[in-house]
Amino acid sequence: KRYIRDSFPSIFSPIYFLGGFDGLPVISYNDEWLIYSGYPPNESGRDIYRVKAENPEGEPEWLTFFDHTNCWGRISPDGEWLAFISDRMPHFPSSEIYIMHFKPEVPENTPNRVTYHLEGQYCWNLLWSPDAKWLFYTYSAYIIDDTIYKINPWEGMESQETITIADGEMVFPTDISPDGRWIAVNYYIYDYEEKKLQCYIGYISSEAGEQEIKEFFPPLEEGCNCWDASFSPDGEWIAFVSEMENVEGETDIFIYPFEPDE
Repeated sequence: KRYIRDSFPSIFSPIYFLGGFDGLPVISYNDEWLIYSGYPPNESGRDIYRVKAENPEGEPEWLTFFDHTNCWGRISPDGEWLAFISDRMPHFPSSEIYIMHFKPEVPENTPNRVTYHLEGQYCWNLLWSPDAKWLFYTYSAYIIDDTIYKINPWEGMESQETITIADGEMVFPTDISPDGRWIAVNYYIYDYEEKKLQCYIGYISSEAGEQEIKEFFPPLEEGCNCWDASFSPDGEWIAFVSEMENVEGETDIFIYPFEPDE
């Protein structure tokens, strides 16, 4: 989600040659590391790896060692911490948020659990705030009716605050503005007449308050799916992917001025 950088030409192309890995790759804020999740050799589950962004064909470094799925690895903006999601015990199937030191020189680098939800409920789609004080994530108790929360990873569940509740929708954060004020989101609504799932992009404030999503729908043809909204480094533009002329499967990248309704 952070490929729009002054330095991206030197590291943008090689990441597409990382084959055989299952999981979304992300670049660290200092453009040094590429983080992704993949299947360990001859093992079940999934773990998180890192590799130098300038040399993605180099030997990956294994960061997590668990018997279950570990994914959505996100490095804090200060480069000190790795937040990720794991479905390891005590309840399965469930997933929770963990954090661990990102720097390998830190001894006894044991992950600390951040969230404690009920069995059969899930955390996913992590974002760090720019000041590295908060994590934003989607919490799903059912297939739909998602909630976006913010949580201080060092204070745990007592610090958790509700950002928005999606009534009958799937919703998740995709990026946060450079000033930390706004969160771009994807949200999915089922069109019962067309019998298909429609994907939109919107935004909400990063402050707590059970907000309604503010629709951010660019002037494209009605019915086009839009997703993966990301802020430019100056916060003045939104980049996103959209279907072209409502043709399913044909997509392109668009940019659009970000003018929030305050």
